[in-house]
Amino acid sequence: NSFCTLLRKNFAAMAEEEIVKIKKLAIDGDTAPLNAPLGINMEYELVKPVAGACWELIYEADMANKRQAVALHTSAPVDLAAGVHTFQHVAPEVKTEGIKEKYLLQVGLLKLTLHGHENPNIVSVNMVTQVSKTADGLVRSIMNPADE
Repeated sequence: NSFCTLLRKNFAAMAEEEIVKIKKLAIDGDTAPLNAPLGINMEYELVKPVAGACWELIYEADMANKRQAVALHTSAPVDLAAGVHTFQHVAPEVKTEGIKEKYLLQVGLLKLTLHGHENPNIVSVNMVTQVSKTADGLVRSIMNPADE
């Protein structure tokens, strides 16, 4: 479908980024209760070093064309050499208190963004999320842009 094609093109564009090449991306908890633990495991290659590199993981709920961001993790800044690296993190829960259910049920975005000391927003790995209401509560489905 065209939505999946768009995701693949977005991932391909990210993979062509001059500084970062995403090699592998795994999402643990991609289909789970909304507030369940969420794990991200990514392998990436830096074409050149990044000073003060840190990864930021946020969940954005759509609120009538505005976004409400929920910070899930920010790694400590480190200097990264060119070459292959990994990012691994498990968020113990996705906290969505204060966001109305009707907004959570809109399409959202899980964003993993690499920032550098001198270059914020080097690359952002965007994972589209859809939340649905079931008899057991709200359930998230996260689309992995690396899946074909």
